[in-house]
Amino acid sequence: MKPLSRNKRRIYLAIACIVFIFIVPVLILYATGYRFQELFTLTEVGGLYITAPSSNTDIFINDELIKRTGVFQKNVFIQDLKPGSYDIKVVKQNSQSWSKKLNVFPKTVTEAHSFILPLDIALTEIPYFAFTERSTSASRKNKENSDYKKIAVLFDTPTDRVPESTENLKTKRDINVENIEGVLHVTWSGDEDSIPYFFCESEVCKKEIIIKISKIEAFDFFPERNDLLIVKVSDGIYVVEIDERSSQNVQTLTLGTNLDFRVKNNENIYIKKDGKIYSISL
Repeated sequence: MKPLSRNKRRIYLAIACIVFIFIVPVLILYATGYRFQELFTLTEVGGLYITAPSSNTDIFINDELIKRTGVFQKNVFIQDLKPGSYDIKVVKQNSQSWSKKLNVFPKTVTEAHSFILPLDIALTEIPYFAFTERSTSASRKNKENSDYKKIAVLFDTPTDRVPESTENLKTKRDINVENIEGVLHVTWSGDEDSIPYFFCESEVCKKEIIIKISKIEAFDFFPERNDLLIVKVSDGIYVVEIDERSSQNVQTLTLGTNLDFRVKNNENIYIKKDGKIYSISL
């Protein structure tokens, strides 16, 4: 095969340079959040990143089904959205729904992590006595359930997780929550560069978030989440999100009066009701 002539090489080099000159600016604009719209006008766009806690969950944006989550993919990322307000809804059969109105900003991805609890949450009683198939009526009374004793101790103290926590002040990953006369005040004590998404909209971040749903008698962080709190009020125990970009979602754990709860090892939730202790299955 004959090598290209000098003139052809010059022509090909000139074409490559022209393509490079036109393509690189387009790629830069695309990477920095610009898109070509009608009549070749440039428009700044943003995106939404929404997560769901389980599979078979439907994620809607402005009443349009965007995705049903699977076993391995429980999030959705929508690009090229015009700046503005969007209605987000996360729905699952036989579960409480989650909704949020979120603002999309130019060249920014707006993030939100939903939560959905079952409509009927099972309470499993932890028996005071340990029963076995060989137990007799007489021996049952003398054999206390060791699991019950370990959990019952939790209700004698405000918390078993964080040494600096008290009944009215709890800290998790630099998020501080204080109960002042039944109202929760949430603040961030970490670096500004690592402040959680729910404190901020675009580049503007709040110093304090307020949670006020009736008079809150007790609270703790929801297991494995730093953006959710379990709260006890006069008529029941609920889960509320810290995020106050639009209304804070509140979902029911259990209803009733004279209830109490504890979270153990950032993993298990226990409810005390009518003198009995129950574990919650979610």
